[in-house]
Amino acid sequence: MFGAADFHRRAGAGVEQHGNCQIQDQDFFSCYDCVQQCDLGALADLDTSKPSVQAHITEYLNRLASLGVAGVRIDASKHMNHWDVGSILQGVNSSLYVYHEVLEGCGELVKPTEYTGLGQVL
Repeated sequence: MFGAADFHRRAGAGVEQHGNCQIQDQDFFSCYDCVQQCDLGALADLDTSKPSVQAHITEYLNRLASLGVAGVRIDASKHMNHWDVGSILQGVNSSLYVYHEVLEGCGELVKPTEYTGLGQVL
């Protein structure tokens, strides 16, 4: 479904020029883009800004809805740009109930309020 071109590829400190960066603890307080465009641990980061990636995710959500799923929980929403999440959800052909998990620590750059118009934020 997804190929290498569908993931973020960014250079970072201690990373090969075309390798993925890893989110560091300090990034939550100093690098908004790193939180949303770098790998979280061993999890490769999909580039949700790409229309083809958005289309695949929207198609999947529509498939779930067609099977009778009434709601979804999006874990770690803050690791996706809220504009991208909005674009994905805008293409859903049903009224899926959406929960976003957006944990906020004191002083973190990505705020839960960025996602409140896109569903319930936990």
